[in-house]
Amino acid sequence: SSNSSISNNDISSDSTSSISVSQQNALKQAKSYLKNLAFSYEGLKHQLEYHGYSSEDAKYAVDNCGADWNAQALKQAKSYLTSSAFSYEGLKHQLEYEKFTSSQATYGVDNCGADWNAQALKKAKSYLSNSAFSYEGLKEQLEYEKFTSAQATYGVDNCGADWNAQAVKKAKSYLSYSSFSREELIRQLEYEGFTYEQAVYGVTQNGL
Repeated sequence: SSNSSISNNDISSDSTSSISVSQQNALKQAKSYLKNLAFSYEGLKHQLEYHGYSSEDAKYAVDNCGADWNAQALKQAKSYLTSSAFSYEGLKHQLEYEKFTSSQATYGVDNCGADWNAQALKKAKSYLSNSAFSYEGLKEQLEYEKFTSAQATYGVDNCGADWNAQAVKKAKSYLSYSSFSREELIRQLEYEGFTYEQAVYGVTQNGL
């Protein structure tokens, strides 16, 4: 009988200590974060630790916050797509970088509703706003960002670029930091994927 009483006291004590004030506060903070932002399990745990909670309290909060991590991955995926363009693989990689598991990241990307052709087009236009590209150079850059060949082709075909104008811009860029002969610059532009005719146009328009 006395053994039973001791056992009950031990259980009561353990139960009380498992929900400390600091753990309750960590849990409250975790739920607060999740109202406004998307987090992976590890990401939320790290955020709580950064906020000053112990590793143990942070783990308790993340384990008990009731988050659906697939839903969080989807929310994060949609958030990224509002500010930048991604390929399927690029977005999946970004979610995994945020510490979502491969399966959670896949769920987010599979269900985010993105039109990957449209994303390739958006990314193509983004690149062209910052630098000059040839048709082939831009397609290669999109494929480097893990767009499929077909998606990259769609993006480049529909981006509205004037490739002669791009050659002029690229030639001007080269001439701004180095000297070239006419033939050297033509070869350089061809190396960048411009056709011979585009390269000649670009160099000529720059006075060479």
